[in-house]
Amino acid sequence: MTAPPVHSRRGVMAAAFAAGLAWLGGRAAFFADRRGSGRAITASRALADVCAGLSLCPAIGEACLQALPGMASKELLARSILDGMAPTGKTVASARTLADQIRQRSQSDFRSGRTITVDGWIFSATETRLYALARLLAQT
Repeated sequence: MTAPPVHSRRGVMAAAFAAGLAWLGGRAAFFADRRGSGRAITASRALADVCAGLSLCPAIGEACLQALPGMASKELLARSILDGMAPTGKTVASARTLADQIRQRSQSDFRSGRTITVDGWIFSATETRLYALARLLAQT
C-alpha cells in the first residue's frame, strides 16, 4: 500500500482552512455589527478573532507549535503573521479583511515554497504560525 500523495493532504488542509475562514466570515460580520458598523479594530484584536474562529484540533495546533522552535510566544507569532499586513497596534477594517489577507499570504507561501512539514503534513509558513497562535490563545 502506498502513502497518499502529499497534494491530497494539502488539499484537505486547504479545504479545512478555507472552511474555517468562510465560517469566520460570518463571525467577522457579527463582530463588526456588535462593535459598530465600519469601526476599525486593532490588528491584534482582529488576529485574535481570526484564531478564535478556526475550528482547530488541539493536536494540530500543538504540532504546529512544536514545528516552530523558538516561536512559542503569542507576541512573536502575532508579529510574524502580521508582518507586512498591519502592525499589531494599528487598526484594520475587520477580522474578515485580515482573514482574507492571511489566506492570500498562505497561498503565496505555497507558490513560493515557504512551507513547513508538520507530522507529515505540509502547511504554509503563515498557516503554521496561525495554528500555533490559535493553540496558544486557546490555552489561556
